[in-house]
Amino acid sequence: MVSTIFSDRIVNATDLRKNQKKWLEYASRAPITIHYGDTNLTVMNRREAERLYAQIDMLHKIITFCEDYEKGRYSVFPWASYLSEEERQEFRKQLLNTALADLVQGELSKLNNLIEDWEATAETAHNSEATKSLLEKDNPKDYVTID
Repeated sequence: MVSTIFSDRIVNATDLRKNQKKWLEYASRAPITIHYGDTNLTVMNRREAERLYAQIDMLHKIITFCEDYEKGRYSVFPWASYLSEEERQEFRKQLLNTALADLVQGELSKLNNLIEDWEATAETAHNSEATKSLLEKDNPKDYVTID
């Protein structure tokens, strides 16, 4: 007997034994759950599992950051302490908006880029030497003219 729940196919262990190739090929495209005694085991594509775990990890970080933010702590993104209060508020706003958009699309690339950009901003603000060198005007004598 096979039934569908939340687009997950539930397969009896006996059916899996009889039709291993069919069910394993199916599992490479979409998850299947194998009902074995009192246990339900899921078989799915490893890349999909990695993507889901990455999303869960990122959601955990975002929730922890938001909870810590209210308490003035920055354990998830320690560099956020280098930002001004206004910048932290903007980072939090962008983090939540980008997270919502990325997670709905099932990816994390824009979210990871946003975090990297804000981290670079915070590190630059914290490192006065780096900030100074970025703001210095170039001296034309430092360059060689190529004919």
